[in-house]
Amino acid sequence: MSVNINLVDNKNSEAIRREKTKKLRAISFSVLFVTAFLAVIIFAIDYRFSASYVQKQEAELLQELQPFSDVSAKLFITNTKLSDLNQILNKRLNHSKKVRLISDGARDVTIEEFTINSEGTQLKINSYSLSSIDEYLNYLVGLVDEEEFSGILLNSLQSNESGYVAELSLI
Repeated sequence: MSVNINLVDNKNSEAIRREKTKKLRAISFSVLFVTAFLAVIIFAIDYRFSASYVQKQEAELLQELQPFSDVSAKLFITNTKLSDLNQILNKRLNHSKKVRLISDGARDVTIEEFTINSEGTQLKINSYSLSSIDEYLNYLVGLVDEEEFSGILLNSLQSNESGYVAELSLI
């Protein structure tokens, strides 16, 4: 029989085989490259967000901030003291408004004594006429009506050579 009889052309099959091999190599190299690239990206992400890396960054940051620890402690203490002082100042009664209101109405009367204590405000006024004292008392009653003070008390009304003297308590 014939050995040289071949139904399939060897040259064509050899070319097809080489082409398939080239395609397979190209596909395998591209898959290898993509796999390596993804592995490097996953490693970088894992390294960037790993606990040891974060702890290392924290230690470096603490080392950088170490010289400022005394300053920050002093600032914290100062800030705390300032806020405490602010609270004390806010709790303290502001008497300047009361003093202004009391002195604004004193036109024809003279305020001889003026004291503010825990019981209220005590006044000792002097005038040559009872009508001036009456006007001033009406002014103070108006302040009570406006709720600047909760009450007014006439402790005494006396007459002497210099005029009339009234002692008042504003609550």
